[in-house]
Amino acid sequence: MSGRLRRLRDLFKLESANTGWDCPVITPEISAQKRKELLEATMLETPRSATRTIMGVLSPYWLKAGKIERGIATGLLATSLFMTWYSVQMTVEFGEWSGGLTNTVQHLAQSVKTARPELIAKSVDQYPALKSAMDQHPILNEAIHVYPDLTAFLNNKKFADVIQKDAALQDVLNKNSSLEELVTALPGVEKAIAASPELMGQVSAMKAHLTQDLMKLPETQEHLGTLKSLSGSGFFDAWGKVAKTTYNGTTHVLKNGWSDSDAQLQEMKGSLRDAWYNKDLATIALKFTAMAIISYKAAQYFALRWRLWSTGYYTNRWTTSSAYMRMRNLFNNIDNPAQRIEQDPAKFTAGAVSLMTGVTSAGITLGAFSSQLWAMGPLFGVAGGFFWLGAAYAAALTALTMKAGYKLPSIQRAQQRRDADLRAVLDKIHTNADVIAQNKTESVERELVNRRLTPVMKNSVREIGTQVKLILVDATAGNLSIPIPWIVGAFGVAAGTASMGTVSMINYAFNRVTSAMSFVVNRFEQLSQMKATADRIYMFDRAVEAAHYIDAEKKAAAKRVIIPKEMPTMKISGPEA
Repeated sequence: MSGRLRRLRDLFKLESANTGWDCPVITPEISAQKRKELLEATMLETPRSATRTIMGVLSPYWLKAGKIERGIATGLLATSLFMTWYSVQMTVEFGEWSGGLTNTVQHLAQSVKTARPELIAKSVDQYPALKSAMDQHPILNEAIHVYPDLTAFLNNKKFADVIQKDAALQDVLNKNSSLEELVTALPGVEKAIAASPELMGQVSAMKAHLTQDLMKLPETQEHLGTLKSLSGSGFFDAWGKVAKTTYNGTTHVLKNGWSDSDAQLQEMKGSLRDAWYNKDLATIALKFTAMAIISYKAAQYFALRWRLWSTGYYTNRWTTSSAYMRMRNLFNNIDNPAQRIEQDPAKFTAGAVSLMTGVTSAGITLGAFSSQLWAMGPLFGVAGGFFWLGAAYAAALTALTMKAGYKLPSIQRAQQRRDADLRAVLDKIHTNADVIAQNKTESVERELVNRRLTPVMKNSVREIGTQVKLILVDATAGNLSIPIPWIVGAFGVAAGTASMGTVSMINYAFNRVTSAMSFVVNRFEQLSQMKATADRIYMFDRAVEAAHYIDAEKKAAAKRVIIPKEMPTMKISGPEA
């Protein structure tokens, strides 16, 4: 009977195929090939492109999440990127503010240096002991006139021999010493001090007198006013004006209504605009801080929503159709699925969001400061020379970094696997504690732990060697961006075509441009860790896909041999019962 039923089912299978019964057919060849592909995708040793891996982890959220979830995520991401753009604009304003500050300080120093000899000549007669010592000791006279510019005194060729022979004087000149310390260290002046004990008191008194006279100069007052405005007083003046116009406008509206309030509203609008675009440090710092906080919060909320969705997504796939059972039995290389679901999505989403905002910031910074650097004029006859110098430097630094650390992603991926193997052995000891204690196999377990620990240590040594190469590149070529603009800008200062403020702006813009162009260098380790994490998630997802495929394959095979509810009628020939 069983043989007849088997033949009937085979017949019904053929009849069903002939009548168009929906029965997916998976041939042994297709099944074997598909299983091979999925199995290879779950193996650590299988080569895979970074683009394919990262896009394979990125795409589920944007393709499979609900419309509301994607809308909220898009809004948060757009907010973060917009605030990042605006914060970059604040860095541009800060660069301009820094250049203005440097120029103001330079002009102030120059005006003080110019006025100092005349003021000294007017006041020195009030201090006879000091005047007599200055007449007898030219080195003291020079020190009084050039102070506090000790560098000029140190480089004075007239006293070069005296300075070179006196180590104590060199030490004083190389420090930010007071005038009293400088006078005391001058060779030959100690005799004048011994002869006139009141000399040092007159030095201090004349210094205080000179300071008061310098502070009263109109040029000094003008430059100090500019410094106060740049530092913060402009902030209070501007926002005080906003408060005043707001109060006046509100009072006018309450008394006269809205019919005759256009002038007041325009005044309020103008004062608010002036306060918002004021170039003082306090305004720039507050705007930058506000934009940075908003950008950070929006990015972190976006990463949190993405992480929660991804954890739920992979959990559902792992627990559907008993995929977790098949993965345990068929894919031993997929270690610790709980960690891959709980930790890896968090690491990947945080890294992806950080890179999104970082790329946006680098691109905007490059666009904003490249035009500024290009406008600094030609360098050695080359149009936009400062920009091309920065581009060449960034390209060389990126090439050196890639050469030194190209193995880092594979090393970190292997480290994650070896750490997981070690955890698995330790977890096994914890899980089988009773059995181990009963059989007295602690030595065997220790040997297993040592076997797993040795690859961890060897791989860590490889990672240390690669990190040393990266540190070497960063410590040498990476720090050249600091002196390069100053050295090159010094030629412009020497030729009289650039001021110190211009050089300061060049330095700021140059470092911003090179930093933006060196994005891969600055984020190389983060990119490596993200690639390693993406590989782990991708391998886990492929293993889940393989488990689901095997389940679908078994269901399809079972469906092909199940007897349909409406069986075709068959007439069996033979003698009637």
